[in-house]
Amino acid sequence: AINAELGAEGVLSAECEMLVHQYEDEIIQYIIDKAPPNATCAAINQCPGTNCGVCISIIQFLEDILPSNSSKAFIEFVLDSVCELLPDPNGEAIVDCAKVKTFPNITVTLAGKPFVLTPNDYILQEGAEGEELCLSGFIGLDLPPAIGELWILGDVFIGAFYSVFDFGKKQ
Repeated sequence: AINAELGAEGVLSAECEMLVHQYEDEIIQYIIDKAPPNATCAAINQCPGTNCGVCISIIQFLEDILPSNSSKAFIEFVLDSVCELLPDPNGEAIVDCAKVKTFPNITVTLAGKPFVLTPNDYILQEGAEGEELCLSGFIGLDLPPAIGELWILGDVFIGAFYSVFDFGKKQ
């Protein structure tokens, strides 16, 4: 829910959109020609070594949901939407680096004590200016409704609030 409020997009979805934008016409033609996913991905140079990863996932997903003998227009329509449908395996999400300064502080209250995380605490910025990638430090977990919400206070929290625990004195 937090990532949605930040306008975050799944890492896999973002990679998918770049791939589709660059190779849409070729992907459509290979699907019409019924080429296997690994052949399609190799043909558009998306298989470094033997790993075609995201590309094969996209093509396989398309083949699974498209009816046989789909028209070029229908394949294009589905291809333009497929990236939004892909699940992110690790819940990782990226945000627009230009918007980080506008993100709110997030307060976590434990035992009545508020701990405030700033965007600098919960957004990891990697790369150089103009080539930055901003990752949300929040990762969604899909749990059964019976379990309810679960929060793991990991590196985002510990990084902002270093803690020392003394088990002997229970403090």
